[in-house]
Amino acid sequence: MYLAIFFSILFLASLDFMIKIKPSSDISYGLYLWGWPIQQVLAQFFPEYGIKFNQAASIVIAVCFGFASWHLVEKRFIKIGLNFNKNN
Repeated sequence: MYLAIFFSILFLASLDFMIKIKPSSDISYGLYLWGWPIQQVLAQFFPEYGIKFNQAASIVIAVCFGFASWHLVEKRFIKIGLNFNKNN
């Protein structure tokens, strides 16, 4: 079953319409980087709101942080790395 799911995801990701809707910002690393600390801060300061609030708020805040991280840090350093590689 897992193999069928894996190949189905690969197949769907290779379709033309899926490639065309690819977002211009790659916030995945920012989500990975910021998701857990944001969840922990929310759990520390808002324990009375429960897990559903924590999850929903963490997703929204982590997406914002990931977007900012992509545009303010990652994208610029990728460009610097490409220029550095051309010069060597």
